Amino acid sequence: MKNWTLKSVVAAVVMMACINSSAQITFFEKYHGSKTAIYVYLNKTMIQAVGTKNFSEDQEVNDVLNGIIQKVNTMQVLESKDSLTITQMNNDFANEVKEKNYELIMKSNDEDGKLTLYSRETKKETYLLIEGIKEKSTNIIGMVIDGKLSAKELARLVDLEDRKVETLNIEH
Repeated sequence: MKNWTLKSVVAAVVMMACINSSAQITFFEKYHGSKTAIYVYLNKTMIQAVGTKNFSEDQEVNDVLNGIIQKVNTMQVLESKDSLTITQMNNDFANEVKEKNYELIMKSNDEDGKLTLYSRETKKETYLLIEGIKEKSTNIIGMVIDGKLSAKELARLVDLEDRKVETLNIEH
């Protein structure tokens, strides 16, 4: 359970770090007002209101995540528990990754669920697309973030996440 929570926090923060252009992910917007999905849009002001937080006992992880949050321009979050909507959202994710040439950055599939992180860079922004499916429930969550992140920052965050997961697994 700790691994899923940590991965979700990392994914959420990474997503918050990469959002600037809401028009880039139109399939998220099509669920706005849906009775079977929850759609949330956060702009830079809302994201900055979060301030710096301690997401982990590891200060290095906190420093990286908080640095990323400061670079996020916008964030879109989409969630559903409806099986038909989940099927459609999975198809929308696959189409978005293919059409916009997203690159796979991280994929985790364990007893807690499946988490996939994609990235796409333009000259002005970095876009992150995250899809999470919690195991043993009919629940999907997706996020898209835009901002100005470097591949180096994303790689560092993934490395820290891997190190933290390995540490958690050794302790148990």
